[in-house]
Formats: sequence, C-alpha cells, structure tokens
Amino acid sequence: MIHFAAPLVIATLLLTSCADATSSPPATSSPPATTDPTSTPSPTPAATPGETQEPTDEPRPTPTPTPEPTPEPVSEARFDSLEHDEVLIVVTDNLVVRSEPEVSYDSEIHDVVLEPGDMVWYRDGPRTGSGFEWIQGEVLDPTQPDGRLTGWVATGDNDSDELWLAVPRAEGDGWRLLGTGRDGRDYSVGVAMTQAEYEAEWAEAGATDAPPAVDFETELVVRFTHAVSSTCPDMDFHGIGIDADNRVVYSAGSGPIVPEGATGCTTDALPYAFIVAFEREIIPSGEVDVRLERGFVACADCGRDDEQVTIELP
Repeated sequence: MIHFAAPLVIATLLLTSCADATSSPPATSSPPATTDPTSTPSPTPAATPGETQEPTDEPRPTPTPTPEPTPEPVSEARFDSLEHDEVLIVVTDNLVVRSEPEVSYDSEIHDVVLEPGDMVWYRDGPRTGSGFEWIQGEVLDPTQPDGRLTGWVATGDNDSDELWLAVPRAEGDGWRLLGTGRDGRDYSVGVAMTQAEYEAEWAEAGATDAPPAVDFETELVVRFTHAVSSTCPDMDFHGIGIDADNRVVYSAGSGPIVPEGATGCTTDALPYAFIVAFEREIIPSGEVDVRLERGFVACADCGRDDEQVTIELP
C-alpha cells in the first residue's frame, strides 16, 4: 500500500533523504577520501660476520605504491535487461522516489512513499549516482492528475548488497512455481504431501493446465491463494520465504497488476492461487507453519483460520 511522507517523520529502514530519514540512500553521500598506502623500502641486508660487504654505486629501486581500489557501486547487471513497462516489486519499507538518480539537494524527494508489494513500471536506467544504482519508473500516486508519478528509485543497499526492488520470478533456490488458478477460497493455504493431495489442491485452485510432475520423495506442494479484484484481475508472484528460526514458510508477497492508466483497484475480492513445489530439504524438520503471509497471527473467530496450515516433516 502506498503511503505519503510527512515532514520531519523519521523512519527506521534503509533509504534516507536529505530532509527525512526514510528507507533510502543517505542525503549526502560522497566516497571516502583515500590515500595511497605508504611504501616501506626493503631493508639493506646485514653483512655476514667475517665478510666485508662491498659498497655499490647502483641506486636501490624505489617500490611503487599500490593504489587503494575505488569502491564499486551496486552492480547494474541485475537490472540491465528490463523492458519498457516491465513491473518491478518493492520489497522494503519506506522507499522514497526522487526527481534525479542521485542523493543531493537538486534531487527532490516526492511525497509518495513506497511499501512492500507496491509496483514500479520500468521507464529508464539503471544509472549510478551517489554510490547507488537507480531505476526510473512510474508509480501510483493519487495526488497526481493522472494518478501516476515518474521518478527515480534506488534498487538496493550498496553496503550490504540487499535489494529493495525485485523482478517477479517463477523459481528460486529450492522452489518452483507450478501453476496458477482463479478458483477456491481467497486468502487460504493448502499443503500436499502426496499425489492425491496434490491433485486435490490443483483442482481447488481451479488450475486449467495439467499439473506438472512432482517427486514427493523429495518435494511437497503448497497452494497460496491470495485475492485480486474485478478491476485488477491479474497478479504477480514475488517468491517464497522461509523463517527457520520461527519455523515458518510463507508467500513472500504478491501484488495485483494495476492496468495501464488505472489509479488503483476496487475492493472486491476474487481468488488467485499460486501452486508452488518446495524441496523438502530447504524446510526445517519437525513442526512448521505454512502461511499466506509471514506476519500472520492466529486468532479466534476472526475468519483467518484458512491462512495458515501446520505440517510436520521428519
């Protein structure tokens, strides 16, 4: 959901501005001053006792200092093949939008602030500035006459290499997206550990293609059913997450695709399911909660019972 920055608000995440500290690059950023390392000449060898060291008129060579390497900016390779209107997903909190691809007083911070799941429609870039990599994109902004704003967004943290934008994908380390469907219960999760359960979850999701093969000796299947609306009927899958410490597997986020020219989506809820195969070895053994969202909290009589399933793995 998009929020708007208020004056003098201090946020807690990565992207900071020159006027407020939101989750963005620091307001002023300049590379640290570097000095050439001091060279220490090689010592003169000591004469062996009983031996007379012959003098020499040849000058001793002066070692050449090795220059200190210049820090590299965030790599552009991750975002260098994007196409016009390709959708990027925000995966951090309080991501600001700037007028220029740099952190400076000339780079205005717009009022709109991006949150996890918000979308950026690619327009230009990547470019490097102030030690960060930037993408120019179009974002939803209800304060604009046409409901959209074009600006520059940093793609990640140049120190930790953490990404703040992600390209929707169909597979990752230890998981793959098997299919999608538009049927069943919205805001629900299902788990299949046998072929029969897999076929039942496939039917529950309303997936129309034949289900891909799954090896249940080494894999299990999870159905994550989110919701879309009649005005935004399509959705991107952002991937999965595993919190080993808290023994939680979850959908790492998904967002409805807002049609070109639209300023938002209606609030009616229609099911949209993603069916994902997991390699069992990436999931902690023992009792594990499989959730639609990482932050789900079980509650009595709140109508959210379907958003979590507890399984046990050997």
